[in-house]
Amino acid sequence: MRLPRVLLIAVLSFVAMLMARGEAVSASPLGVLAIRPNVMLAPEGSGALRLVELVDPGTIPMASRPEVLRHLEAIELTDRPALGEERSFSEEGLRDLVGEANRRLEAAGLVVEWRIPHRSTVYIQTDRAKVEAAVRAELARFCDSCELKVNRMDWPAVEWRDVVSWRVKPLATRPRGSFAVGLEVSSKNGRSKTIMVSGTLSMTQAVPVLTHSIGPGERISEQDLQMVMRDVTYATDSGARPEDIAASVVSRGLAAGDVLWKGLLRRELVLKFGDPVRVQVAGESWAISTDGIAQSPAALGDTVKVKVNRSQKLVSGILKEKGLVEIQ
Repeated sequence: MRLPRVLLIAVLSFVAMLMARGEAVSASPLGVLAIRPNVMLAPEGSGALRLVELVDPGTIPMASRPEVLRHLEAIELTDRPALGEERSFSEEGLRDLVGEANRRLEAAGLVVEWRIPHRSTVYIQTDRAKVEAAVRAELARFCDSCELKVNRMDWPAVEWRDVVSWRVKPLATRPRGSFAVGLEVSSKNGRSKTIMVSGTLSMTQAVPVLTHSIGPGERISEQDLQMVMRDVTYATDSGARPEDIAASVVSRGLAAGDVLWKGLLRRELVLKFGDPVRVQVAGESWAISTDGIAQSPAALGDTVKVKVNRSQKLVSGILKEKGLVEIQ
């Protein structure tokens, strides 16, 4: 059955209109890609600088993002800047790059529009997170086996994009409550200066705490103590260790719950003035000893003077054990 000429023309016109509409839809822009005027790159990057790194990722359409990224990553611009260097692109140069990108995108059926700044500058900025980590590490150097918490860290105004190198200056003393750490920074103009990173901190640590009261001059055993986390931010002493407690006594009375600081211990005196002792001189296969009288109090390992009974002469030796002085 043959269609009337008028109807045939109408059908062909409708088909042509649908095809035109399809082409219009396929050729409609996917969005506006924006090139950033200032681009900061991570120091860890390597290889060539690519166009994708200049484009604001938030302007790339999600639906076609993988395909757009693939084409933008294929366009190499130049080598990446080193720390303290910059790469600058004029508006004219950026339009040439965009032209190449458009040719690649249009060949893949992707049409975009562009927003191009007057100039785009690319630079490597010092990673301040690494600088902060180094400052924290310097603070932690004084926090052996303790928990350090930095409550506040204040930074001076620094143009980090110009910094090419930096060094944390070691602290001379342990910070207590507040800190000020010197940071030596060198700029790309060759100048160096020291800035101060300040703030506040707190330290907590497991320290030995008495489970009951104890009198001055008494010895302490491990059963008398328990390890408890305490704030040691402003402490001027360290907690006593087992080797500190051995052969030591407390210098003053302490109550239950008191921290046993190292400075509260003194070595136990096992020898008093006037105590009788044996004075000994020994070799590999021989030993000679005599009696004497201690002329001063002493703890084990101390040097003590002894008056020899037979000759009444004074000699010096090491108190090796209670009642025995060895002459070296």
